[in-house]
Amino acid sequence: MQALVTDLGFDVLFKGTNFTRLLGGMWVTLKISLISVALSIVLGILARHG
Repeated sequence: MQALVTDLGFDVLFKGTNFTRLLGGMWVTLKISLISVALSIVLGILARHG
């Protein structure tokens, strides 16, 4: 399994703080998307009833 990880280049994800930074970026993306969905729902309801 180790050879497969190295051959595909996935080993760079686990060097240093790369994986932590990647997870942090994914968390920011998730928060932005959830805010966008919430605003869309609220504005959609207001537009339909307004």
